[in-house]
Amino acid sequence: MADGKSDKWHISENDVFDIERLIDDYQNMVKIKNGFVIPGKNQISALLDIVRTITRKTERSLIKVDKKYPVNINSKVYINRLSDYLFVLARYMEIRTEIEEKVKDVIRKHYGKNKGEIKLNLDIAKNLMAKVEKKAESINLPVAIAIVDMHGNLIAAHFMDGTLLESMNLAINKAYTSVVLKMSTQELSKLAQPGQPLYGINTTDNRIVVFGGGCPIKHQGEIVGGIGVSGGTVEQDIELSIYGADVFEEVIS
Repeated sequence: MADGKSDKWHISENDVFDIERLIDDYQNMVKIKNGFVIPGKNQISALLDIVRTITRKTERSLIKVDKKYPVNINSKVYINRLSDYLFVLARYMEIRTEIEEKVKDVIRKHYGKNKGEIKLNLDIAKNLMAKVEKKAESINLPVAIAIVDMHGNLIAAHFMDGTLLESMNLAINKAYTSVVLKMSTQELSKLAQPGQPLYGINTTDNRIVVFGGGCPIKHQGEIVGGIGVSGGTVEQDIELSIYGADVFEEVIS
C-alpha cells in the first residue's frame, strides 16, 4: 500500500477474487441467522472475531489515508472483504467445534470410554458377581466373591449358601492383594516362596494373601479394580477369579 510507484506488491484483482471465493465456500457450509451475533462460543471463534474487529479498524484507517494519499482500489476492496471472510469463518468454527463435540460424545457412548474413565461401581460389581456365582453353581461349588475398586476399597461382597464363614474374609483380602500388588495372587504365591524376591511379604500386611483366587480387573490394560474368590480348592478359586476378570468387559458392555 505504501509503495505507490510499483505494482509488484499491490493486492490484485485475483487476490480479491480468491477471498470472495473463500467467503462463498464458507457461506455454503454455514447458515448465518439474521440479527446480532454474540461472539465467543469457543476460543477459536472468539479470536477470529477479535481479528475481525482489528481488520475493521484497519479499514477505517485506510479510508482516512486514501483521502490524502490515494490507495489502490483492490486494497480497499480486499480489506473490506477480509473482515467478512473472518466473520463467516468464525461462525463456521463455532459449528465445526459443536459437531466435533457431538461426534466425540457419540463415540464415548457407543464405543466405550477412554482409559481411566471406567469406574467400578456397585451395579457393575453386582452384575459381575452374578456371572461368577452362575459359573460356581455350574460346578456345584458355594463360594464367597468380593469386588474392590482400583484403590483396594471394598465395593461389594457376596456369600453363597453353604460357603465356609472364613471364605468371605479370604475373598476380600484376595481382591485387595491383587490390586495393591498389581498381580494375581496366583502369581504372588510363586514370588512369595522361600528364596524368592517377595518371600515374607504377607508379614508386612495382614491383608496380603499369598495363594490363588485373586485377580486384578483391567480395562484397556489399566487396573480398575480386583476380584477375590474363596470357598473351593485353590485351583477352583483361581479358575473362578480369572473367569470374573475376563468377563468384566462383557459386563460393562
